[in-house]
Amino acid sequence: MNARLLAFVTCLLCLVLCAGVFVTSAESPPNHAQDVYDSILTHAQGDNTTQEWIDSALCAQAGTGAEWYILCLAQSSKDYDFSAYESALLTYLDQNTVSSATTRQKYALVLAAIGSTDAYIGKTADTTVGSLGIMSYAYGLHLTHNGYKTQLSENEIMQEILALQKENGGWAISGTTADVDVTAMVLQALAPHYGKDTEVTAAVDTALSMLSARQQSDGGFVSYGVPNPESASQVIMALCALGIDPVTDPLFIKNGNTTFDAIATFSLGDGSYAHQAGGAYSASATAQVLCAMTSYLRFSEGKAPLYDLDHARPDELQSAEHESESRAEFPVQEEHNELSYKPIACAIVIALGGIACIVLLILKKKHFKNFIAIGIAVALLLAAVIWIDVRLPEDYYHGEFESKPDAIGTVTLTIRCDAVPDLAEIDHLPDDGVILAATTIDLAKGETAYDILMQAARALHLHVDTTGAGEAAYVRGISYLYEQEHGDLSGWTYKVNDISPSVGCGAYTLSDGDEVVFEYTLTVGQ
Repeated sequence: MNARLLAFVTCLLCLVLCAGVFVTSAESPPNHAQDVYDSILTHAQGDNTTQEWIDSALCAQAGTGAEWYILCLAQSSKDYDFSAYESALLTYLDQNTVSSATTRQKYALVLAAIGSTDAYIGKTADTTVGSLGIMSYAYGLHLTHNGYKTQLSENEIMQEILALQKENGGWAISGTTADVDVTAMVLQALAPHYGKDTEVTAAVDTALSMLSARQQSDGGFVSYGVPNPESASQVIMALCALGIDPVTDPLFIKNGNTTFDAIATFSLGDGSYAHQAGGAYSASATAQVLCAMTSYLRFSEGKAPLYDLDHARPDELQSAEHESESRAEFPVQEEHNELSYKPIACAIVIALGGIACIVLLILKKKHFKNFIAIGIAVALLLAAVIWIDVRLPEDYYHGEFESKPDAIGTVTLTIRCDAVPDLAEIDHLPDDGVILAATTIDLAKGETAYDILMQAARALHLHVDTTGAGEAAYVRGISYLYEQEHGDLSGWTYKVNDISPSVGCGAYTLSDGDEVVFEYTLTVGQ
C-alpha cells in the first residue's frame, strides 16, 4: 500500500513538474518577444522616454524612416500622443512628392494607425490600389479592411491578388518565382479572409506550404540568396495574422529551430539587428524585427493582427476637410539657395506680356480675345518659371568628390550595363558595358549604396534618374538607360560584395571595404 502511494505521489509530482515545464515553455515566447521589443526601443530612444523620442527623433524622421516604429507604438498596449508626429508627417507630405504608390499607402496606414482623420488617407486609398503591382494590392487590401474606400472593392482586390499567385505557391514583385518577403506580406493582407473565403483559404494554404519548404534548418529564411532577419520577421507577422503560432506550429520548426531562433543570430547585442549575420547595424532589419515582436505580442494577447488598426477612424475621415489637395502631385526638384534668377525671369515674362499688349494696340488689334490669349501665355510662362528649377550643369556636377573629414573608410563603386543587347549600336552607352569602372569613394558613417551612387553622379557628371527618398529611394535610369527599356523585366539592380541585398539601395548601410556594383539586368526579380 505504501509502495502504491509512493508511486502515485511520484507520478503526481512528475505531472506537476511537466505541467510547469509546459507552462514555462508556453509563456517563454511572449516574454522573449517582450524582451526583444523592449531592447529595441531602449536602443532606439536612448535616454529619452518613449514619448520624448516620438516628439523629437521620430518627428525629425517623419517620412524618412520613423513610420514602422510609429506603427508598432500605435499598435502596442500603451497610449502615446502622436499629434506632433502627425503634424511632422503631414508637413513632409506637403513639401515632398512621393511617387511610389506603395510608399504613399504606407504613410496612409501609419496615419490611420495613429487615429489621423487627414484627407491624405482617403485620397491615397482611392487612387493607388493596383497602380504598382502586387504590393499596391496588398497594402490596398489593408486599407479596405480598415474601412477606407478604394476604387476597387475588397473582393475585387482579393481576386487580383489571387490571380497573381505564382505556380510555386507564393507571390513576387516580378518574375516567375515566388519571394518569401512578398509572399508573407500578401498573406498578412489576406489573413482577415482566411477560413472565410474558399479561394483565399486554398491560396493561403498553398503559400504556407511553400514558406514551410523554404524555411532553413536554423529556422530562418533566405531572400535573394541572403539569410536575413527581415524575411523571418515578415513570416512571423504573416503567421500571427493567420492565427498560427510560429513557435509551436510544426510546419515552421526545423531541427528544433523557430523563426525566433533565426532572428536572434542577427542580434548585435545592444537591441539592434544586422541585415546579415556578423554585419553592421541595419535600420530596416531592426524596424522589421520590432514589427514581428509587436505582431507576436498582439497574437499572444488575443488581439487583432498588426495591420488591423486599433485607432483607424474612416467614418470621421470621410467628412474631414483638410487642404491636402495642395500636396505635390508631380516630382519636385531639390531646394536650392541660389534662386535669384526667378524674380528676374518673372519680370522679363511680365514685361514681354506688356510689350505684346502694346504691339496689339499699335496694330489696332484690340479684340479682347487677343489680350486673353496673351494673359494665358504669360500665366503659363510664370508658372513654368516658378515651378521649374533650372541649374547649370556646373552647379550640380562639381567635378570632384566632396571631402569627408569624418570618413570611416572607403568603398568602391562600379556601374555596368553588360546585359544590354547590341551595345555597339547604342551611342550613349560604352561598348564594353562599363559605365563606371571601379572607383574608390570615401565613406562616412551611415551612408547607403544610394548615397554613394548620387555622390558619384555629382562628381563625375553621371546621369542618374531616381524616385523616392531615404529608404524608399529607387533608381529608374543611369546614363539614360531606363527600366523596362529592354523588356518587362529589365532594370537596374545592385550588389554589395557580390550579394544582392533584399532591401533597396537607400536602405542598405555600407561598411568600410564594401564593393558596390550597380548593374542593368534583363531579369529583375529572378
